[in-house]
Amino acid sequence: GKGTTVTKDYSAEGLRGLAALSVYFAHFFLAFFPLGFVHFFPWVAQAGAQSGLTEKVIAAPFLDAMWSGRFAVCIFFVLSGYVLTKGYERTADANILRSLAFRRYFRLGIPVLGSVMLAFCLARLGLYRIDDTVALTKSHWLENLAIADLSFAHALRDGFYGVVFLGHDQFNTVFWTMQTEFVGSMAIFAYRMLSFPGWRRLMMAAVYVALAAALSPTAWPYYLAFLLGSHIDGWLRPMSTWKKGTVLALAVYLASIDASPMFWPFNAVPLDDVIRSALWSVFAGFLVVYAVRAGALSGLLLSRPVQFLGRISYPLYLVHAPI
Repeated sequence: GKGTTVTKDYSAEGLRGLAALSVYFAHFFLAFFPLGFVHFFPWVAQAGAQSGLTEKVIAAPFLDAMWSGRFAVCIFFVLSGYVLTKGYERTADANILRSLAFRRYFRLGIPVLGSVMLAFCLARLGLYRIDDTVALTKSHWLENLAIADLSFAHALRDGFYGVVFLGHDQFNTVFWTMQTEFVGSMAIFAYRMLSFPGWRRLMMAAVYVALAAALSPTAWPYYLAFLLGSHIDGWLRPMSTWKKGTVLALAVYLASIDASPMFWPFNAVPLDDVIRSALWSVFAGFLVVYAVRAGALSGLLLSRPVQFLGRISYPLYLVHAPI
């Protein structure tokens, strides 16, 4: 009610820090050891790319979930759905959602502008050595990061509205998530404001998913992540240690799904490959956040180094690729 305070969730912040670190390693490996990722993305390596022990370790089943950028991004989206709506969930104060909605562009957009200008300056100074690096590592993924239109006007357009509103990612590969983050935030605010208890909330959830699939046919699983995250506290139940471990193990399994025979039941789902992979990653992200909300990994997530990662997670996410 009025005057109720919503305490900060430090476990969620620690999880966000580990997810940002996972994205960092994903991009590092994609740039320098691309054959370690061909089981997820067959196109990332050029002909002649070298394969050694490092690539084999990166691609090891289930271990690869630790640096699966898609899995980490889905954790971000689930966390956003949870964090952005937990105040409203606990207080029923609609002013919380209105305030968050009003500030959302600035919360996302100001750091994005800084990241765009950093990337622009590094490129204009000739500090990117993409061609030289690609000649050594044969990373087709890295080759695609070359900036085609390196003009100040282009940087300003992307910094002010192109990234957040249009999904432009030419200056920084992580920017593809910013439009989803902004639109998903607005969508989950509207959903929470319009949904009602009982069967009417279930109906609103179905409408939410249907609209997401209709308006964004290739990215709708990511909007589902916001929806799942917003309901975590409502679904949360006490869990024993072994149940938490089982949920986390299932999350790692789902995050590791590729074209291997061991995953054939999941690959039989009649969806486009990209959508299906995103959907399993979303469910994996949801399970991780659910287990963390139930108390899993609290010792790790509340440790000082991981809390530090949580505090710097957004700037780390935005600047690691250009650097």
